[in-house]
Amino acid sequence: TLHNITQFLNLNPDNSVYNGTFNSSSWLEAFATYSQTIWDDNQQRLNAGITVKAMRGISGAFAQLQNGTVTASPDGASQIYTLQSAIARYGYSYNYDGWQKSKSPTQNIKDFINNTRGGFSVDLGFEYLIKPQGVKTYFDDDDYYDYDWKIGVSLLDLGHNQYRYGNRSHSFTGPAANVTDSLLDQKFDSASSFTNLNDSIASVVNGFSQIAGKFKVQNPTRLVVNIDRRLGNDFYINGELSINLSSALSGSDKLYVRELTLLTFTPRWETKRWGVYLPVQYNTDRQFWVGGAFKAGPLLLGIHNWANVFSRNKMQNGGGYVAIVIHPSRMTKGMTDKRLECPKQ
Repeated sequence: TLHNITQFLNLNPDNSVYNGTFNSSSWLEAFATYSQTIWDDNQQRLNAGITVKAMRGISGAFAQLQNGTVTASPDGASQIYTLQSAIARYGYSYNYDGWQKSKSPTQNIKDFINNTRGGFSVDLGFEYLIKPQGVKTYFDDDDYYDYDWKIGVSLLDLGHNQYRYGNRSHSFTGPAANVTDSLLDQKFDSASSFTNLNDSIASVVNGFSQIAGKFKVQNPTRLVVNIDRRLGNDFYINGELSINLSSALSGSDKLYVRELTLLTFTPRWETKRWGVYLPVQYNTDRQFWVGGAFKAGPLLLGIHNWANVFSRNKMQNGGGYVAIVIHPSRMTKGMTDKRLECPKQ
C-alpha cells in the first residue's frame, strides 16, 4: 500500500511522463421499448427492437492529469523529486453542493434530485433465430419459441449524461517553482475537506482557476455480439463479445465511462422457473473471472467472481447482484401465429 507520493515515485522511476484519468457517471432512467418480428417461417425468425431512454444524471465526477514530469536528484541514499510540469482539471456535479447538514434528510434528497440535468440514450439491435427442424407444437409457447441457435447484435447505451459543474471544480496549467515530493506530502496530509484540498492545490500550482458551465459524460456505448446454442435437455451455452465504443465517440478530450466486460462464456441449465449459470469472463482489465448465478422463479441471485468469496487477502473487482424478474404475460400480446388453430365459432 502506498502511503505517500515519494513511495509512488520510487516505484515508478522509469516513467518519463505521468498521465491519469478518472471518470464516474451514475444516473436514473425511464425507457420505452418497441420490438417487432421482421420475418418468420419454419426455419428461421428475425426480431428487431429499439429502446429510447430518458435519463437524469445523479452523480458525475472526473479528474484528469496530463504531461506530469519530475526530475530526481540524489540526497544521500534517497532521492528528491521535483515537479517540473503538469496540466490537470477535476470536476463534480453541482447537486453535491446543495447537501447541507442544516437541512433535513428529505429536503437534502429533494434538492439533490432537483439539481440534476437530463440526458438521453438509445439501444437498438436484432436477433436471428435458427429453429429446430423437428415437429413443432404451435399450441405450446415454449415449443413455438424454441431454437437451436440464436445470434444477436446490438448497439447499447448510445448517448450521454450531462452535469453542471460543482463550485469547487478547478483546473491548473502547471506547477509552481521548487515543488518537491516532501512538500506535496505535507500539503495534502493537512487536506481534511474538499475546500482544504483546493487550498492546498492552489498553493503549489500556477493558473489555478474555477471551471463553470456543464460537462457531459459519454455512456458506456458498446457493440455486443451474442451467440446462444441450445444443447438439449434444457442445457445451453452462451458466448458474448462486448466492444467498447465510448472513447471513439467522445473524442480524445471528452469524458466517457466504459463497460468492463469483454468476452464471456456462460454454460447454463435453464427452464422457465429454474436456472443455474456459470459465467466465465475475461474483462478489459485483463482479469479472468469465474462467477455463478441461480434462478428460482422470479428470484435471481449471482456473483461476478467466486475468488472474492474464497480469497482471504484480496478483492479482484466485481460484486454480486439480486434481481426480481416479473413477466407480465397477461398484460402483453400473445404469440400472433394462429395458423393451425381451429376457427372460432
